[in-house]
This record gives sequence, structure tokens and C-alpha cells, in this order.
Amino acid sequence: GAMASCLRSLSAAIEDGVATGDFRVKDATLLANTLYASGLGALMLARSGLLIRESAPGVPVVGEISAEQVKQHMVATALAAARGRLDVGR
Repeated sequence: GAMASCLRSLSAAIEDGVATGDFRVKDATLLANTLYASGLGALMLARSGLLIRESAPGVPVVGEISAEQVKQHMVATALAAARGRLDVGR
């Protein structure tokens, strides 16, 4: 129930943005679910603060990322998707 309530709020915000012309989204429910799932992963990334990449095949390198960097990326990605600049939920 709590998840559905969050998704309902997020879908409503997206639909409001579509109604005002700020967002270009064909399926607000799909985008809301995608953003919700991405947000769960972002929470883990922000909590761990670990950014992992591969310097060579099979050779991981661990770096750091701040919670603020994760937040900025998630906000920018969500707005790009809602504004029709990413092919998510369209």
C-alpha cells in the first residue's frame, strides 16, 4: 500500500506536468515506476558512496560518490525523462 501511494503521488505530479505542457510523457505510470525503481538503487549508491568501474577487463576500481552527486544525477535524469529528452515512459 505504501508503495502504491508513493507511485500515485509521483504519477499525479507527472500528469500535472503533462497537463501544463512542461512534461512530454505518454505513460505516467510507467515513468513513475521506473523513477521509483531507479530511486531505490540510487539510495543504495548514496548510502554506500562507492562508485565502481573497470580499469581493465576483470579489474575493478573503487571510487567515491557523494549523496549530493547521486541526488543531482537522479533529479537531472528524472527531469530529462519527463521532458521527453530520454526515451522512458514515452
